[in-house]
Amino acid sequence: MEILHKSQWPIERLLPKEEILEDNTENTDKKTQPQSRLVEKTLRKRKLVFDEEHFQDAFLRCIICRDVYNDTNKAPKSLPCQHCFCLNCFLEMFRVEGEYRQSLTSAFRGMPRAVKIQCPTCRESIIASEDDLRRLPNQNSILELLKFVEQTGITDISYCSKHQLQPINFFCELCSVAVCSDCTVLDHKEINGHNVMSIDEALKKYTPVINDSIEDMEMQKQKYREKRLQILQRMEDVNKMEKRVSAEIKEAFQSFRNAIIERERNITSMAEQEASRKRTHLSENLRQITEKEEDMTERIKILNAAKVEKDIPYMFSMYSAVQDSLNDNIELPHRMDDGFDLSFHYKTEKLDTVTWDLKEFGFLTIESS
Repeated sequence: MEILHKSQWPIERLLPKEEILEDNTENTDKKTQPQSRLVEKTLRKRKLVFDEEHFQDAFLRCIICRDVYNDTNKAPKSLPCQHCFCLNCFLEMFRVEGEYRQSLTSAFRGMPRAVKIQCPTCRESIIASEDDLRRLPNQNSILELLKFVEQTGITDISYCSKHQLQPINFFCELCSVAVCSDCTVLDHKEINGHNVMSIDEALKKYTPVINDSIEDMEMQKQKYREKRLQILQRMEDVNKMEKRVSAEIKEAFQSFRNAIIERERNITSMAEQEASRKRTHLSENLRQITEKEEDMTERIKILNAAKVEKDIPYMFSMYSAVQDSLNDNIELPHRMDDGFDLSFHYKTEKLDTVTWDLKEFGFLTIESS
């Protein structure tokens, strides 16, 4: 049978299997070998397909608007002449006819209640109102066909790209691939070991296998889920351990920093105390040396005055007194030799040791579970 259209689908989905193909054995060439007759019969049977779009155009579409019928605004309504159109087209015909009648005379102040509706196919007429059109009987056979198409999923057909876009209705077990009728007699011959069955048979045979596989996959998926939750729990534990260990490390080093700060404060205080003691000694020495300097300045002034006045007796008496003071050593209450600053020097003799110990201060133990 010649292929009608690219969107063909098997007529066996509409008709009983025994009505699909009648084997006309009387026209069979008696000289043809049995195997050739079997192949030809199989080919004819598997090529018996139906044009889906032609079927829709002929039975499921309104011939006026070309839309597919439905059970609401596009419901198939039958006229007394038995011709069928959709409700929406009937209502549009009513509106157009009413507006035309209004344009002919001013006697109509509104849309007429009933107008003449003429069948586009046979031209038979009826007088009907809008309510009459809505009450026209539905074509139930069309509605049943619509339900059939919806339930069988005829519009969801896969087609073979290799053989003129024929529908894929068979399954080859050997190759584990869905094929069309041409594939079964050209590329997937049963005589070559290809076990070909219909899609329905394949579904019936392999659905339990697939269900078992799905159950196994669900079990494996559950194991994956348990393992994933376990990993997430471990990640949460690691985060908690990290926070705890970080807090312990910060606490330990903060104690070390506190000890360093305390030591720094103590040494600084000792240095400040020593500096204060040194300043006190120096202040006392400064006071006494300043007094002696002022006394010497006063004597020089007196001696110069006696020299100007040429008071020889006073000059010699002052000279004798000055000589005695010049022969005196400069005595200060506190020592001021080169060793003055030796007691005021900071030594870092343990710095290297402390620095090394600091590098080794604390350690992290890692235990594997």
